[in-house]
Amino acid sequence: MMDRQTFYIVYRLVLLVCMLVISGCGNDSKNNPTEEPEPPIAGTALEKEAEYIVESSKVIDPLFLECQTMEELSKHMEQIRNIEGVSEVWATDIALYIKTEGGSTLSWLYTPNVNVDAIRPAIRTDLSRQGKAGTKSNVAEQHQYNRPERVGIINQVASDLKHAYTLPLCNEMEELFKKAGFQNTDFINGQEADMEFFLNRFTSYDIIFLLTHGSYDGQQQKHWLLTGEKVNKSDLDDIKNALSIYGNYKIGLSTIQEVHDGKDTVNVSYLTFSEDCIPHMQGNFNKSVIFNIACQSLKDSKSLADAFKGKQARAYLGYDESNCVGAIAGAVFWTWMLQGMTIEAAYGKLSSEYPIGVREEHPDKHPAATLCFGIPESENICIIHPTVTTLDAGEMTGTTAIVHGQVDGWKATLDRDEAEAGFCWSKENSNPTIEGGNFKSQKISAYEFVGEETVSINGKMTSLTPNTTYYYRSFLYMNEEYYYGEVKEFKTVEEKQGMCPDGNHPHMIDLGLPSGTKWACCNVGASTPEEYGGLYGWGDPTGEYTENPNNYDYKSDEWYAVWEYYGGYEPPLDICNTKLDIASVKWGNNWRLPTTDEIKELENECISKSFEYKSIIGSLIEGPNNNKIFLPASGYRENTDIYARGEEGRYWSGMTEGILHFNSWGMINFNGAFVRYWGYSVRPVRK
Repeated sequence: MMDRQTFYIVYRLVLLVCMLVISGCGNDSKNNPTEEPEPPIAGTALEKEAEYIVESSKVIDPLFLECQTMEELSKHMEQIRNIEGVSEVWATDIALYIKTEGGSTLSWLYTPNVNVDAIRPAIRTDLSRQGKAGTKSNVAEQHQYNRPERVGIINQVASDLKHAYTLPLCNEMEELFKKAGFQNTDFINGQEADMEFFLNRFTSYDIIFLLTHGSYDGQQQKHWLLTGEKVNKSDLDDIKNALSIYGNYKIGLSTIQEVHDGKDTVNVSYLTFSEDCIPHMQGNFNKSVIFNIACQSLKDSKSLADAFKGKQARAYLGYDESNCVGAIAGAVFWTWMLQGMTIEAAYGKLSSEYPIGVREEHPDKHPAATLCFGIPESENICIIHPTVTTLDAGEMTGTTAIVHGQVDGWKATLDRDEAEAGFCWSKENSNPTIEGGNFKSQKISAYEFVGEETVSINGKMTSLTPNTTYYYRSFLYMNEEYYYGEVKEFKTVEEKQGMCPDGNHPHMIDLGLPSGTKWACCNVGASTPEEYGGLYGWGDPTGEYTENPNNYDYKSDEWYAVWEYYGGYEPPLDICNTKLDIASVKWGNNWRLPTTDEIKELENECISKSFEYKSIIGSLIEGPNNNKIFLPASGYRENTDIYARGEEGRYWSGMTEGILHFNSWGMINFNGAFVRYWGYSVRPVRK
């Protein structure tokens, strides 16, 4: 890495070349917003100024370390005024300032103590929704989406053990940004944040989390921010070197108390810059959002924020007084932003939940710090912006429909439930919202988003009206706001005779079969098409034999041997319309069990599919004339235990050759395997 003198020579040459190129191209000053400073201090003036700084520090540094507050240090003002080379002395509530005869500004700044346990809530548990109703409009149209390309986390305070908590905090924030898709995230730690960084690389970031110290100099009306570049004020050459490079960038020199190894408190001096330096920074911010934790960066005026705005920063947030919560509050702020909040929303929530800002040792003498907008017109900006898409509906029936949607552009970064997604619909309102009362939602866990570009959402609409047009759209509820997708529509199926709209049971339904067979609208033991009805053994006209009793004429000692002799008696091959036919016994001789040929006709001549009717799974069978019957998936009974209900349907024929069967896909088939004493459903027929 080049030393400061080499850097300065190269830097001046580059600037000169750039100015010649720009001049030759005929561009005006708007295309080169960076202001070139005057030549740095040199020669005898440099030597003298460095001596003033050394001599003043010899006197003030021990006093500063000895005094615990600015109130105590102020008692030595007269002694400080008499130091050779000091032209002015003044003080604020947190800092002592002097101006040398050479024009340099030096300060001694008391920084707040931090009780981390007292001010830091767990970031991962601080993000619960407050249960508010939320905004019902489509916030996607209200947000100004500013997708960042580069994130800079700058921790100037890293070397101070009082602020050791900031290192894992910044590491955590770096990880969160990268998990959220911001791979160009840099962590600039400690001395890496030197003056050269701020002059030449600071503007390259779109998101800036700046952890540094600061103060407001009311006499000069300047806000000072510390860099990570240390200066040894007892080393004349070190001071001369700094002044020779940066002396006319309107820099200052600030001394603070830090805790180092062994818990010793020591004086450490850093180069500082004010709003006067910002025009000299290379390049412009790319509509950047800046959160600065420094004390007093927005005290009395917004000149510092205006300087950043002049460099095309889009938003600046900082404190107007001394604060001890900034690092934690900033981390929470960015975490909320990574959940899709706008600056306005995150700022408002932060202002109410993190009001702590007083110095612990003298809370009565230091007003609470207030988090402020430096550029308030930027409040609706978001850096994570979910896009909700409504997809086409499918599998419509008369009363149900399956709907689909997806969420893009949002990756949650915390391992907890943060959002709900779902669908809302209406048959009257062509622009439905959840206020209409018809909606379904589901929790979306954050882990579903981490590393995923798209998250699918699916839902089922029930209790719909047949042959009706419905308007629907997907939505995402997040951070007390609603994001809606586009509105789509579908039409439910028209339910004809087969769905029994008249409620008159039982009655026969003509499916238009070649044989002329009419099928009943419901099962034996049921009064509506969706009811399961009874589960009966074959050849049991009573429906009472559920445990394979000895007096059951057709008791089987073998599970599938329906063709065997039982007790010397061979059962008939066909029990249709006999005393053993439960359909005839229960409903009268006009009704009977179907034959195997009639079951095969149903299989061959009709269309069947899985169907849900009034929340009951079954098979919908449509005949050649488009009339329909519904067979519920009643399952089957073994002794008194019922199996496969909602998954499978088994229906008796009146013959020993087989049964009507279907499973989850709803396609009926003729099946020759059955056990006669198991309980199956019965759907009667008639001619």
